[in-house]
Amino acid sequence: MKTLQVWEEIVGRLQKIVETANGTIVSVAGGQYFLPDFPKNLSANLLKFVGARVGILRSIDGYRMRVLTTYVSPAHTVHAAPKECFER
Repeated sequence: MKTLQVWEEIVGRLQKIVETANGTIVSVAGGQYFLPDFPKNLSANLLKFVGARVGILRSIDGYRMRVLTTYVSPAHTVHAAPKECFER
């Protein structure tokens, strides 16, 4: 598992999110990444996009997220990124 460093970004289809005591483990197609001090509110927003292609950037003042594709859930509802998903 790789720890995401400042100014690194992971991009891929989001598969799983696990919160730990000091960060979050994110599984994307291609690997697992540890996100130190990942905010719980961003983790909750990110859960909405399991199955979508996302990007997570670690900057010097926090994290930035983007949804690169929308997806269709098992209930056949098309999801798009809410505005709050992109805030710190």
